[in-house]
Amino acid sequence: MGLSGDDQGVIYVADPRSRRAVAVDIEGNFVQAYGGETIFLNPVDVAVSPSGDRVYVADSYLHQVLIFQRDGTLVGRLGRDVGDLLAKVSGPRRAHGEDTSEDSDATSDGTPGHPAWRDEPSDLYENRSAQPGEFRYPAFLAVGPDGTVYVSDGMNFRVQAFDRDGEFLSEFGRLGDGPGAFARPKG
Repeated sequence: MGLSGDDQGVIYVADPRSRRAVAVDIEGNFVQAYGGETIFLNPVDVAVSPSGDRVYVADSYLHQVLIFQRDGTLVGRLGRDVGDLLAKVSGPRRAHGEDTSEDSDATSDGTPGHPAWRDEPSDLYENRSAQPGEFRYPAFLAVGPDGTVYVSDGMNFRVQAFDRDGEFLSEFGRLGDGPGAFARPKG
């Protein structure tokens, strides 16, 4: 999906299929992976700080932006975080609101059963919010020369700004078709 680059010629690519972001050199050789199946659901964009020490990855299904060090260490999250992704992914499949206390489709060692019997965690509604610093389908990222991180918050119809460590700074935009308004901002 989205991609970015740094001043050392490294290219960063968000890869939703493998649930990670990947860094490659200009020859296409693997440099570093960020995330994985227990970290991401749908990474859609990536941006790098001007100094190259921070890698930001937007996950539209988690309604979060994850912050990594260059070496792949997860150091923070932007947005609402109401629990462990692995627990949400491995819970029993159910209709929304259905009691699952009697369900037992796990294997004998307690690991999740066949994926077809699991919830598709493609919209973790409890992670969504319209509060400042929280998201509803973040789509794309940009990092300014001063290190300010800009996030297009698609279904909240706004752009939010954060400092390099994830502290909320400001927001602009609203739903509409006039000046200062958006309809699902991207890019």
